[in-house]
Amino acid sequence: MNTDILKGRYQQIKGQIRQEFGRFTDQDMESLKGRSEQILGVVQERYGHTRDEAAKAVDAFVARLQREGVLPSS
Repeated sequence: MNTDILKGRYQQIKGQIRQEFGRFTDQDMESLKGRSEQILGVVQERYGHTRDEAAKAVDAFVARLQREGVLPSS
């Protein structure tokens, strides 16, 4: 996962993060601030995923945003 992409664009994409991962709370969103390790941790906790499953889910989300032109390709 490209951590710089998420961190640098967090304000622009946090609505899309919330839409993709609807189990995130407002408090989760405020504390994340684009930090990929915390995003993975919250996905693991809220969805009961393993670390690998969480990483795949977040990577798929980032890849989709890159295909849509919302995020730059790494």
